[in-house]
Amino acid sequence: REIGWKEAVDSWYHHVYRPVIDALEGNDVLESFPDRTTTDLYLFVMEHLQALRERYGGGEVVPEDAVDDFSEHHAVRRRSEDRFARFWSWLGWPEDEPEPAPEDVPEEVSEAVREKPPAEPEDGTEG
Repeated sequence: REIGWKEAVDSWYHHVYRPVIDALEGNDVLESFPDRTTTDLYLFVMEHLQALRERYGGGEVVPEDAVDDFSEHHAVRRRSEDRFARFWSWLGWPEDEPEPAPEDVPEEVSEAVREKPPAEPEDGTEG
């Protein structure tokens, strides 16, 4: 049977567009991309989804996976978060334990990290 324009648009909205938007909104991904709109991220994620499907084989990659992967690899991290991550790494914080949130760190430590974060070793090793 022939599918009309209205039915096609309705199907696309509910089965393609809305699941991606729900994944973006449900995982707070929008906060990680402060200079982008929901539509920008939808387009980026759809391109990323296509690339993942080409790499890993067809429809086995679902939009929610593409949202997670895109966010993990392309999210904008605030500079202070990067400094704290280096600080915890420098202290030898176990990788399998979550790092304390910056707001949970004593103020004097926060100030020290903001002023001069630990340098990264030149040889690529930690600590």
